[in-house]
Amino acid sequence: TAVVILTSIPVMILVVIAIIGSTKWMLKDFGAITRAEIEAYFETDEEKAEKEAKKKQIKNRYNENSE
Repeated sequence: TAVVILTSIPVMILVVIAIIGSTKWMLKDFGAITRAEIEAYFETDEEKAEKEAKKKQIKNRYNENSE
C-alpha cells in the first residue's frame, strides 16, 4: 500500500498541474465570449439544422394557435 500511495502523489500533482494549465488556456481563449457563443462556435452542421427545425416548428405552432 505504501508503494501505491507514493506513486499516486506525483500523479495527483501532475493531474492538478494539467487541470490548472488547461483552465488557464481556456480562459485565455474563451474568456471574453459567452457560453452560447462557444457552443455555436463548436456546433456541427447537423446540430445547427436540428436547432433551426425546432425553431420553425415552434413558430408554426405559435402561428397556428394565434389564428
